[in-house]
Amino acid sequence: MQNNSTDDVVTSVSLTNPLSLTNPLHTYMTIALYNVMGYFYEYNKKYFGGIMPLPGFELLHTYCTLGFFSCQFDCYGNVCDPIIKMTDVYDYLPNQFTDILMHEMIHYYLAYTHQDLQGSHEGAFLLLAAKFNIKYNMNITPQVDIGEYRVGPKGSKIIYNIAKWF
Repeated sequence: MQNNSTDDVVTSVSLTNPLSLTNPLHTYMTIALYNVMGYFYEYNKKYFGGIMPLPGFELLHTYCTLGFFSCQFDCYGNVCDPIIKMTDVYDYLPNQFTDILMHEMIHYYLAYTHQDLQGSHEGAFLLLAAKFNIKYNMNITPQVDIGEYRVGPKGSKIIYNIAKWF
């Protein structure tokens, strides 16, 4: 499925150097399906040995859920129809984007390798998150404070549309 909408534009981060996460200029990026897919491919290869098949991707339009992983399982317990969802309401600093996507990729990895079929934020999830946090200077946590995220243009449109109802 291809989306040629002008709203799906990366405002500032290049796929060729996604880990320039310590940029002191605090450059923001806007979520689009193609940049989530591009980063998934890169992170899957770099951090997970490229073992996970490309999942489906969807954009959420919500303030409360930044990311979400879901899948089905076949009769052998293998992952079917994996989907990673991320909200496009916020503009992200590169490290915020990476932490959220990696959080969802950990859920996918643990389901794909049969280590956690429930999608919990305990045990194996916490161990793998801690490994990435220490080794790669990430900040993958079970929950985040959404007050630290900047509402982007799509989020502003949602606020405007809600406000004009009253």
